[in-house]
Amino acid sequence: MSQPAFNPDDYFTLNRSSHVTVVRLKGDVYSLVTDVVKSDYFIAKINEINHTDDIKGLLILHDKGLFNLAGYRRFMDVIIAPESMQETWPRFRDPKTRFGMIHAINRFIRTMVDFKKLFLVGLSGEVVSPFFGISMAADIKYGAEDLSFVLDHHHYGLHPSGALPYFLTKFLHHSKALEILLRSEPITATEALETDLVNKLLPLEQFEELCLQHALALCDIRHSTLFYTKRLLNHTRDDLKAYLDYEAQMINL
Repeated sequence: MSQPAFNPDDYFTLNRSSHVTVVRLKGDVYSLVTDVVKSDYFIAKINEINHTDDIKGLLILHDKGLFNLAGYRRFMDVIIAPESMQETWPRFRDPKTRFGMIHAINRFIRTMVDFKKLFLVGLSGEVVSPFFGISMAADIKYGAEDLSFVLDHHHYGLHPSGALPYFLTKFLHHSKALEILLRSEPITATEALETDLVNKLLPLEQFEELCLQHALALCDIRHSTLFYTKRLLNHTRDDLKAYLDYEAQMINL
């Protein structure tokens, strides 16, 4: 892969531990998902891992506060037209950035769903709607004790992006998924565990070490078993493409 025109280390790092590659997201995550060059490069690195024979799992971690409400509001307040906050339908000062973000997020979700190895994420602190949705595409989700999912899209009159309606209806009954998507209060870590939105809650003090321990244990399996299991499970998500295509049509993407 050729050297990019930006410094990838400003946005993510890659480290390997046995059969697991650990990706740490950092820096300006909104630049990563709205800049085509950066998002293309990141997805290419994920695909590279996917085609590395002796890697069995990918674990994504993130810096503290990367997906928090304050950062989301700063980003949205730049691209949304402030006068539309009092109107029925949202309008954007910069529609290209908004649509670029959704396009990049959906490309990454497709990459996750097509991933042939185990795809694991570790989440802590506040996680706003788009990244809540993305995380649901992972095979295994670990939450820290301070995790909360914050559904702030309705503050701006937006639809829940990150394929969140699709994934929630996979885990929950339609009516429960709808209730969550329309609620104002955050989803606590305990509630996320009780509704199967995360697989495990882990202590904050040793969160990343424990995530990696669990990931290594799950990846201690024959490659052929993992390959065929993932292939069968991925097949159950074949309707995701139709959902993403419908979303794009709905918002004229």
